Amino acid sequence: MQLSVEPRITSFLLKVASRCNLNCDYCYVFNNADQTWRSQPPLMSASIRRAFSQRLAEYCQYKNLENCLVIFHGGEPLLMNVNDIVQTAEWIRQAVPASTKVDFTIQTNGVLLNKEKLEKLSAGNIGISISLDGPKSANDLHRLTHKGKSSFDKTLQAYDLLKHHPDIFTGVLAVVDVRTKPKDLLDFFSGIGVSSLDFLLPDSSYNSHPPLRDENPNIYSDWLIEAFDLWINNYPHIKLRTFESLISTLLGQQSGTDFFGFGDVSLLGIETDGTYHDLDVLKITKEGQSHLGMNIISHSILEASLSPKVHLHRKLLSFDGLCNTCKECSVVEVCGGGSVPHRFNGEDFDNPTIYCQEMLTLIPHVQKVLTHLLNTDEEIVTLPNKKNLDVDVDVLNYNTASNNNIDFKKIYNLWGEKSTQQFSSALEYVAQRVPEYSGVVKKIQSASEENFRRISILPSVHLWATVTLNNKKNMLLFDLDEKPVHFEPSYLIHIENHFLSFLDDTFLVHQDDPWLRLPFGSKIHFEDPMFLEEGKKVLYESLEIIKDYNPSLLEEMKLISPVIQFIRDPAAHPDKLVSFSDNVVPGALYVCMRQGSDLADPYDIADSLIHEYRHQKLYLLEHYGPVIVSDFPYVESPWRDEKRPVSGLYHGVFVFHELEKYWRYLSNHPTAIASKAKNTNLASRSMLEEGIETLTSCQLTDMGDVLLKHFSHVLREA
Repeated sequence: MQLSVEPRITSFLLKVASRCNLNCDYCYVFNNADQTWRSQPPLMSASIRRAFSQRLAEYCQYKNLENCLVIFHGGEPLLMNVNDIVQTAEWIRQAVPASTKVDFTIQTNGVLLNKEKLEKLSAGNIGISISLDGPKSANDLHRLTHKGKSSFDKTLQAYDLLKHHPDIFTGVLAVVDVRTKPKDLLDFFSGIGVSSLDFLLPDSSYNSHPPLRDENPNIYSDWLIEAFDLWINNYPHIKLRTFESLISTLLGQQSGTDFFGFGDVSLLGIETDGTYHDLDVLKITKEGQSHLGMNIISHSILEASLSPKVHLHRKLLSFDGLCNTCKECSVVEVCGGGSVPHRFNGEDFDNPTIYCQEMLTLIPHVQKVLTHLLNTDEEIVTLPNKKNLDVDVDVLNYNTASNNNIDFKKIYNLWGEKSTQQFSSALEYVAQRVPEYSGVVKKIQSASEENFRRISILPSVHLWATVTLNNKKNMLLFDLDEKPVHFEPSYLIHIENHFLSFLDDTFLVHQDDPWLRLPFGSKIHFEDPMFLEEGKKVLYESLEIIKDYNPSLLEEMKLISPVIQFIRDPAAHPDKLVSFSDNVVPGALYVCMRQGSDLADPYDIADSLIHEYRHQKLYLLEHYGPVIVSDFPYVESPWRDEKRPVSGLYHGVFVFHELEKYWRYLSNHPTAIASKAKNTNLASRSMLEEGIETLTSCQLTDMGDVLLKHFSHVLREA
């Protein structure tokens, strides 16, 4: 579960015209699945444009935007009187806060651009980008008038005019037709002096395949590789955004496009009737896919950005939103699943991009070229540096639960300091934001230093403080039902009533604390309070078993996992003993105490407690340094049916390293559990060996590698 920031919309596609003087056959607006343009007003009215100015001003102030971009778009935006476009820009500049700088650009086919319009747009400081597919032979394949005539000469005239205004000329967009050779295309653009160029592949999906590829499956892959090699060797003076974005992603930077890499929704469209729309290219999928069901007159930009369709789009731009095929792919970190509209199959987006085979060919090729150019023996990877811990700690000693473990205490104390600072800042924010709670804030602040620290580190308090501080950053936590967990200053009353006198070092068991439950929505059931005494009895038996196994481990648990909640998972088999922990509530252990209608075996509950505690111990270490370099691609896990991220498998190995020792201890112990323990230990060893073997082929940090080798050694020597 992750803290999810509200989308930060910084670009606005203002569609001032819904008609066009050209009839380009590949156009995603007019010649594709969504035909809603037919019911749109031809031009955006002054009232809609003024309303947008005010809505943008509200949003800039709410988000404290320093910069944003407004793109005048269509259709063909120059069907609108250029004076109205310049006036709209002026309305916006006057409306937004003085602290916000708004850039303006217009995307045009150039046919209607003349010297007079250009001078007015220049005076209004509005940038201009034009669409031109290449020489006349390429341009006339698609970019024709409604009467089937060429648009090339007029577009080139517009280009020649723009060359004299480099201050506002932002570049050229060209849609690739693979029938035009890359050299002919690059020769043409170089010859006319283009400095900034963007190649776009035809917008396609599983409903409408890329042109000509069914006849020649490699035609786009071959074209792209030839174009890249020509560009990097012979035309590096052209700023070719498509390939530069790919290189940036390979070097671990943001790609700047939705064609490569992961990202977030940062753009909204506003149609001529004032309706909000998501990414314009989604119009290739189906009727109304981009429509957010809101209008600029009745809804704010913030409301539109929080719509369910934008929420889905954001997920599709993340790793979690990819299909299983993509999650297991070797180039997923660079590809990012490809452009979202290109994943559509007629029903959903749970598919690789239709350009998947091109990605699988182009990305490794570009990687090899870069490796050669940089004269390095190691392949370029899109991964963070293999940094070690930010603090001086012996990770092998940290891993071992032992008496007076100096390295464990060092990490734990750092965590305590961080939690205390966070809680203090949250209290100060509440006192400023909600003055009526200033009295209870002062009372909590007056607690002893030791007690204040103990309160700060409690899982529910840590979660509350995190949500509180992120409230002013417009950050939200969504529960498992995808409903937001809101800032609640009233929780301070609960802290005052329940924790101010909390000084002992025993566990807090099944507390009636809403902040231990909020993140999980309806997905997890918590045991009835009537079960508390019955549950405590078997819990304490389990804790005694852990104490007999390793008293130092129990003492660590009290420190980093002081809260135990009794749960039931309604989705699990009634005979399965489930447990979980989540780093959103660090330190809380959620444990099922029943198997079917009976209480679970205390030895099995001890297993669950150790299991979740070990997850928390590794989470704590990972706050100060990673153990893996990359989660991609997903790998087989002996503990799950589905493939897992590398970090998930590493957590499994870290957990079962301790559980293997626990069941080995019990198998050599003169108890009735010995026989079961031997069988459990054998199964645990087998899966642990498999997990370790898989991780040896994954990219780990130095710290992760040291721990893994230790786990392997301990298993061999046991």
